[in-house]
Order: sequence, then structure tokens, then C-alpha cells
Amino acid sequence: MKIKLFITLFIISASLILLNRFTNLSISSPLIYWLLIFASYSIFIFLLNEILKGKYRKALRILIIIIGIICIGLYYITNLSFWGTQTIEYVNISDKNKSIEYQMRDLGGFGFKTRIIEKTKILPTINLIKEIDTTKINKTEWEKVEIEKNEMNIKFP
Repeated sequence: MKIKLFITLFIISASLILLNRFTNLSISSPLIYWLLIFASYSIFIFLLNEILKGKYRKALRILIIIIGIICIGLYYITNLSFWGTQTIEYVNISDKNKSIEYQMRDLGGFGFKTRIIEKTKILPTINLIKEIDTTKINKTEWEKVEIEKNEMNIKFP
């Protein structure tokens, strides 16, 4: 029973990571993203140890601690390189879970990268995104709101 639960958790976490990487699904929280990475690797190593009949219990604990330390370090390094919403430009009139947002991404010494996306909220930190051109949207479906969020915490003069 415990093994089936771990297999299910591994499939869910690995699927979310792969969908985030290869489709329009976006995990907008770096913390959730790195927790999913940690869960995937840790559960995989645990399942591998169960297949090997639990011969490596001490090594398993040490390896999971090392994976945790690496994930925490990568969380702090990549925290600012995730896309952050600067302004919510439009909200869909019929579906309030859809919005058009202006986002920025910190590239370190190379400045910022920007994009305008149509975002559909699935869960609080999981969204479907699509890059769009705001000149080609149907203005009757969208309400202009111009809400400043400044998730990148950029100080303007």
C-alpha cells in the first residue's frame, strides 16, 4: 500500500515538472517547483531502494539530505529568474480566471526579458500560459484594468 502511494506521488510530481518544461503549463512559484523536484528525486531513490530490498538505508538518508540541500541552494539561486508579473493589463469579462499580464524575468547582468501572456489560472500557482499580441485581442471580451503587481520588486525612480 505504501509503495503504491509513493508511485502515485512520483508520477504526479514528475508529470507536473515535465508538463511545466514541455507544454504551456507554468508553475509560477519557485518554491513549489523546487519542492516538486525534491519530491521526484527523493521518491525515485526511495522506490529504487525498495526494489533493492532496503539494502542501502543509510545511504538513502544521506542522499535525500544531499538532494534537499542542493534543491534549497538552487531555489535561492534561481528565485529571481522565474517570470514575475509586473502588471495585469486585462481581465476576461466572462472568465475572471483569465488575464493578460506583462511579465519580466531577471537575466542577471544581462538585464530583463519581457513578455505579454494570456494566463488561465488552474490552481493558485499552476497556470496555462500563451504569449500573445495585445493589438490582436478582441477588446469586447477583455476589460482593461492596469493593476500594478511588481513581483520583481523593481524600484522605479
